[in-house]
Amino acid sequence: MKKKIISIMMTAVMIFSMSTAFSFAGDTSSKIIVNSSGDKLIPEDVAEIMAEYFIRDNLLGESVNWTEDTFISNSITMYDQNGNISAYSFELKTDGTANGYIVVSAYADLENHILEYSDSAEPVYKKLSLSSSSDKIVYLGGLEYYKDNGTETLMSVEQNPVSKDNVKNLTSELLLKTNNEKHAEISNGESGISLNNYGEYIEDPVAYANKYYGGSFSSYEYRNVFEDYCHFVIQEDMAGYTQNCGPCSITNTLLMYQSYTGSPVSNATNAHRTIAEYGISKGYFENHETTYWNTYTDYVEEAFSLFGYDVTSIERTASYNNVKYEIDNNDPIILGLYAANWNPYNNHYVVGYAYTRLKNTAGNYKSFIKIQDNHVDRGRYIDMGFIGTRNDATLYTVRFN
Repeated sequence: MKKKIISIMMTAVMIFSMSTAFSFAGDTSSKIIVNSSGDKLIPEDVAEIMAEYFIRDNLLGESVNWTEDTFISNSITMYDQNGNISAYSFELKTDGTANGYIVVSAYADLENHILEYSDSAEPVYKKLSLSSSSDKIVYLGGLEYYKDNGTETLMSVEQNPVSKDNVKNLTSELLLKTNNEKHAEISNGESGISLNNYGEYIEDPVAYANKYYGGSFSSYEYRNVFEDYCHFVIQEDMAGYTQNCGPCSITNTLLMYQSYTGSPVSNATNAHRTIAEYGISKGYFENHETTYWNTYTDYVEEAFSLFGYDVTSIERTASYNNVKYEIDNNDPIILGLYAANWNPYNNHYVVGYAYTRLKNTAGNYKSFIKIQDNHVDRGRYIDMGFIGTRNDATLYTVRFN
């Protein structure tokens, strides 16, 4: 184990001491790149060395299916939505057979550069069906892959068009937070709040798991069929209502499912008002105060019936297996987080629409639910381990009959 840690540290040292180490070796091609946004990037050949070190390090254990004959058979440069290099993917073979891949971040200042890997699965971007030599793979971190064919619209893995203005570069945002923390440490002598602090908002589950649970983590399994259909209604935007996460979660689930099934999508403000006022009339929702936990299944079923949908809502334990079961059946869920100190979601309802399970080199698993948290116009994540240790969340099913 000690040798493994040292070899990874040596790789990091090679990045930040590149001008010395590689000039000594006579290699003048390996220099830090600065893109148009001012981000410092590592070149592909340095990223390849990091991937080779990662393979070698993992040969010391029994957690991956690689051997001394495993080699990099192909490399793919990936980009962000603005055309800047974001990462490199190195596809692997052993004895002529495909043997997984490794994704290395291009951002030089990131703490963890191995963003994703597998010793068996093919890369997620293989599902993108690149049809032209000019097509580019867009990688934004957190298993977010798209095809860029040169227009203002990206194509998702599920073959759904997405505007470039509607996607977030999670890796770049993590870099920004990392740099802000470093600046805070220098100027104030202490670190600011990171993008993925334990118990705080989680934007990128891989970066979060690597930071708090010991990396390197990679995707083991995931399902996300609703991503391109989310509307992200924000509860604070619903004029006249506060403490309205309960009706807002029902509204977000309704609009997402309407869009997913190709049905006409209700106006968000009108739908929320209808759901909220119905909840008030039935005593399920008390405006400016709360949505009651013990009648929420009735609230969900009756609210959906107002829009012509027959759904079944029951309470289930908020376990990974239960989350997986519901989402695998293409049914979203609503989570009630009912502890008074559930930071940052205190006494809050959120919509769960995807899951991802990660695995690290030691064989440990970490699971996350992707949510609409009713606060921002993008998906965030909840750490299932955080729920499990606190036992203070309820899963409300939304099963469409």
